[in-house]
Amino acid sequence: MLLYMFGVWDPDLYPYHFSDFWDIFCERRQQWDFVYFVIDANDMPIQSEEFRNYVKTNWLHLVERDDFRLCIVEQKTMKRAIWSSIHRLLGVQDRIKLFKSHDYALRWVEASINAEKISVKPGGIKD
Repeated sequence: MLLYMFGVWDPDLYPYHFSDFWDIFCERRQQWDFVYFVIDANDMPIQSEEFRNYVKTNWLHLVERDDFRLCIVEQKTMKRAIWSSIHRLLGVQDRIKLFKSHDYALRWVEASINAEKISVKPGGIKD
């Protein structure tokens, strides 16, 4: 799943955005063993402390799932460093991958799929 995120999110919309993520995850999970979210965050400024608290309180469980993979694409080195620091503070630095381009992220996804040796599920669905 490739997502493009931008702007500063309005706190009133957090539940709706994250509910959409959860719905996408659940729908994809019905057909695939693993769900990969590649988020293009190049036009998304670092969000507020309130945003981080909302994610930590309500959605950290998604990142901690064994069937969920999260990649964030951010071209700017400083913003990647900030993202990395936030992930370290949340204790999920090993669960989220940061990349400077879509190419690097998609290569990692492909390598991960190959490494996990995802097999064909009943019904002929293949990752």
